[in-house]
Amino acid sequence: MRDGLEEARNAGTNLAFLGSVDGYWQVRYEDSYRTIVSYKSSADPYPDRSQTTTRFRLLNPPRPECELEGVQWQGGLAPEEQRRSYSPVALGDPWLAGAGLGAGDVLAGSVLTLDKALANFLKFTGATVEQGLRLMTTNPAAMAGFGEVAGLLALGGPADFVAVDAAGKLVASVVGGVAA
Repeated sequence: MRDGLEEARNAGTNLAFLGSVDGYWQVRYEDSYRTIVSYKSSADPYPDRSQTTTRFRLLNPPRPECELEGVQWQGGLAPEEQRRSYSPVALGDPWLAGAGLGAGDVLAGSVLTLDKALANFLKFTGATVEQGLRLMTTNPAAMAGFGEVAGLLALGGPADFVAVDAAGKLVASVVGGVAA
């Protein structure tokens, strides 16, 4: 499948990746395509190393997912030598229109969901859930110029919020006053 995606991309087909860590792990079929094999470790005994069930970035030669998708998961807080920054290359693409990106701009090297970011923040700082949520909601809303209508709960406000438990795990999401 990865080969097919790369061939399509190279032929000029637009690709959209809407899942999580797409293209991260190589698996293979056996038994006339009835069995998917994935060791997810270095223990795969298969003799053809190009078919080893491992992360694409660990193949020889490596095929990191950022070469196909433009971004690459680094496990949240990756060691310094593994961190990567990303620069937009298709600035004329309609998907980037109005994004304010220019040649040479650098995007963050971390791609993770807000709940994972909160969990990491709590784990590594010892902060409270309330402190973490304030940093991830009220402060960014104010910096973006939405401080009067976003990042807070107020009478007459938009009623968009999330509820989390004491550990910061998502319990509910409400958008426009309706549970999502």
